[in-house]
Order: sequence, then structure tokens, then C-alpha cells
Amino acid sequence: MSQHLVHNGLPNGLTRWQFFGLIQTAQRQLGLSKGAISYLKVAVSHTLDEDYLSGRICSFWTSVTKIATRAEIDRRQVARIEVELAAKGWLVKTASDHSSRCDSRRNGRIYHEFRINLAPLIERAIEVQAAARKAVFEEAEEERLRLRIRKLFGQIRKHCAANAMDAAEEVLPKTSMNGLWMSGFPLRRRPRSLPR
Repeated sequence: MSQHLVHNGLPNGLTRWQFFGLIQTAQRQLGLSKGAISYLKVAVSHTLDEDYLSGRICSFWTSVTKIATRAEIDRRQVARIEVELAAKGWLVKTASDHSSRCDSRRNGRIYHEFRINLAPLIERAIEVQAAARKAVFEEAEEERLRLRIRKLFGQIRKHCAANAMDAAEEVLPKTSMNGLWMSGFPLRRRPRSLPR
């Protein structure tokens, strides 16, 4: 077993699916595309819980065609995503794009792998947790500000202060807050909490 293919495991009490949930939550903060998230979901689904224990190899060797089908993306997009994730340090490719994918697993433990290794992703678990906390905080703060702005507009309308409304719309245009309309000001879902 090559030493560089093993990892130190996920933090205590964190399962692989909770870890994936954190990655999804922090998608924007981690700079991951929607396609990369779909790819990683397939990757995690083709591993075992034991693969995330310290000193283990965590990899998968599913064919590009199967990954594309399960992630609902194009085969060429799979190759681009793998290159992108490897370049950003999220995974290691241990085989070329057109080589076969294989492994050697005995008693549930991988002893040899030839394709995609997820050790770098696991090693960055603390970074992923921090990014997920930041994402949850930012979403809650956005919701708080959205409610505050809605309340301010309501107060302005209540006092029939046309000049104040014009001034408020100048400072807070109707298309502010990520394109949401301030006049009707629909509320988005409640801020999500971190996966347990």
C-alpha cells in the first residue's frame, strides 16, 4: 500500500454522508460546481464507511460511463470535473483518463487502487467544516438582512413617505439581494443548519 494514498480519517463522529452534506452546504465557499457536487456524490456512494477510517485508502474505480449516468452529466464533463478537482487538490488521479479502473479489496479494505483517490478530500475535512459553518452563517445573515429591509420598506409605506421610499429604492434597488424583488420581497426558505 503506497503511503501517500492513505489518509488520517474524518473527524470523530462524522460519517461519510454527513461529510458530503457539509460539502454540499459549502459548495459556493469551496468553489465547487454543481457538476462537481454530483460527481462527488457518486464518488462517496461508491465507497464504504471503513474507507474513511484513519490509515485507509479511500478510492473508487467506477467507469466514466457509469459516473456520467449516475451523476446525470456528460462523459466529457466527468473528465473535466476530475481534472478540475485534482487541480484544486480535492482528489488524486492514479491512472490516466483512458486506462482501465481497478482495485484490490480484501475483507472490506482496499489494498491497491488504480483510479481516483479521495484522500486529499478527507484530509481537508476541517476546512470543509469551517466552510459549511460560514455558509450557514452567511445564509442566516442574508435572511436577517432581508427581513430587516422588508420591515424598513413596510415602515416607509406605512408613513406614506414617498421621498423616503424613493431614497430607499435608490440605496436598496429593487433588484438588489441577488436579484430578488424588494417590492414583493419574497422570503426564501429558512436558513439551513449544519448536517448532524
